[in-house]
Amino acid sequence: MRVIFIFLCVYMCFSVISAQDIKIGGSETMKDMLDGLVKEYKNVKPNIVITVSGGHTERGLNQLLEGEIDLCAISKPPSGNFIAQIKAKHNTIGVKTAIAMECIGVFLHNQNPINQLTAEQIAGIYSGDIKNWKEVGGKDAPIVACRLPDESGTCQLFKNRIMAGQDYDEKVIIKNTSSAITDWTSKNPNGIAFGRLVDKKETIKAISIKDYNQNNYVEPTLTNLKNNTYPLARQLFLYSINEPQGDTKDFITWLTSKETQKLVVKYGFYPVIEGVF
Repeated sequence: MRVIFIFLCVYMCFSVISAQDIKIGGSETMKDMLDGLVKEYKNVKPNIVITVSGGHTERGLNQLLEGEIDLCAISKPPSGNFIAQIKAKHNTIGVKTAIAMECIGVFLHNQNPINQLTAEQIAGIYSGDIKNWKEVGGKDAPIVACRLPDESGTCQLFKNRIMAGQDYDEKVIIKNTSSAITDWTSKNPNGIAFGRLVDKKETIKAISIKDYNQNNYVEPTLTNLKNNTYPLARQLFLYSINEPQGDTKDFITWLTSKETQKLVVKYGFYPVIEGVF
């Protein structure tokens, strides 16, 4: 009886030691998708414990730096300053793995007759230089703009690719999540906003955009993501301090498999497309 008891104690201790809880933080954009994929993964490994928290990319990177999480969901590349910090503290520049692709839409209410804008016009609206829809071919009505907070990777992408060095006007309304952005747009016929295409509602539309170096307006479609012509698209990554090992490695291997890549479509994203960043 004593031998059995000792065996059970050793077995339980080994199980506890070998178990690896995986903590993921970072991008709000990726949170719902990761929550869903974690549930899918439980069908593969029922005993795995994976927790997902949001809070935006910057917060997640700081948590990763301090060892509070194992993986950081990032929707933008880590800054040079962060790379310097992680190298100084951990003697590595980190490891990132692409797990999905996102398309960001510029949203207008369906009542707005505008269906396309140039990047220059959009930048003019968000910088405050363009204040009325008639200035861009629309009706005589004041423009009300909305955006995500500065720490959002989506906001950073928009600023880098659309704003061309200009700052956001201080009158631009800020909402914390992409779903809050589309809720706001659906109630504001004179509004303009940007967020995840997956969050688009029936009462709003995602317009075509002509980038600074393009001759044509481009719709936010899967075809245009694949041919790399739509300007507001990006890969989404999981970032770790070192090369993932054990259960973390197994989870990432599962995420990047062909079968799992098909699952990301369920959550409004696209499989990783090589050559698109």
